[in-house]
Amino acid sequence: MNDTPYLGNYVHSLYAEYNGYVDCIILTSDVSIRYFTDVNISEGIFVAARTGAWCYLFVDSRYYEDAYKEATNCEVVLLKNRKKQLSECFEKHGITRIGIETKHLTVNQLKNLRMDFPKVEIIDDDFVSAAIEELQIKKKDSELSKIHKAQLISEQALDYLIKNDIKEGVSERYLAAKYCEYIARFGAEKPSFDTIVLFGSNSSKPHGVPSNRTLKKGNNILIDCGAKYYGYCSDMTRNIFFGTPTEKYLNVYNIVLEAQKRALEKAVFKARLGDVDAAARDYIKEQGYGDKFGHATGHGVGMDIHEYPSISPQEPFVHPTLQDRMVVTIEPGIYLPGEFGVRIEDLIAIKEDKVYNLTNFSKELIVL
Repeated sequence: MNDTPYLGNYVHSLYAEYNGYVDCIILTSDVSIRYFTDVNISEGIFVAARTGAWCYLFVDSRYYEDAYKEATNCEVVLLKNRKKQLSECFEKHGITRIGIETKHLTVNQLKNLRMDFPKVEIIDDDFVSAAIEELQIKKKDSELSKIHKAQLISEQALDYLIKNDIKEGVSERYLAAKYCEYIARFGAEKPSFDTIVLFGSNSSKPHGVPSNRTLKKGNNILIDCGAKYYGYCSDMTRNIFFGTPTEKYLNVYNIVLEAQKRALEKAVFKARLGDVDAAARDYIKEQGYGDKFGHATGHGVGMDIHEYPSISPQEPFVHPTLQDRMVVTIEPGIYLPGEFGVRIEDLIAIKEDKVYNLTNFSKELIVL
């Protein structure tokens, strides 16, 4: 049973100062639908009263059987005529103003909503998206358990990959595909994101795309990987050297390792996000590689692989500190174009003013 409260209850409090600001909320993103209903589908329409008094999940015949069996917190309705059925729903409940998930709605989708339902006003501010983000920041115990399980599966798969598949002549794409095969074997739904496996100079691209490049002696390997378990993601980056590491590579690796250690030590309950970022970034700068670390030190993780917050020098106005039940990555890196890149990434959870590192995979450089 989904222990997530009705979105309507939360939006109602968010809009408390605007009496009657919206009558209901419409969600269409697959992640939001799964978050509130437990139903894993790629297309549907979730309609909820602002007060939480009623909720419907409209799905067509492709998804109806599964949705009917799996849905919690809502009534499942077989969708045959979107315009007719939603109009009837709005009329039945006296709906005149609707809040939408602007973060996931395209301009064209918004245009079509307004054309199809001219009798209701579509409010296209960011309050609903903000409400969802606010709910998803703090993970419940059930969510933390799923994220931890996803991480365990990912580590099991990476360990198996290293022991069985990293050999001279294999390609980046081959290893990425084998990781995906193994997480499925060990119980994951799918990868959290497109698995990143990069050799040698390709690894200087922080989010490079695996290619047909083959592994040769003297190549470093950067693997950024994650598994999804019952809708929840994990995220981890580890480094391997195939052959004898160069002195320069070892030096950069140890700088990144120390930078991550400093950021992890700073990442405590109520720590400012900017301070956590600075712990890693300032050290890398001191070592002469400040211009080689361009991305954020970390980000939130949940049903989406990139969630609030971003651990970067640009602190957000809302929640600028690490809060209870946040799950975030700590992942500094150094990237030298034409040579190599190093990133070390762990996944941590804040719970009741304590920090738990959900990543148990060794951070010692693996040399094969």
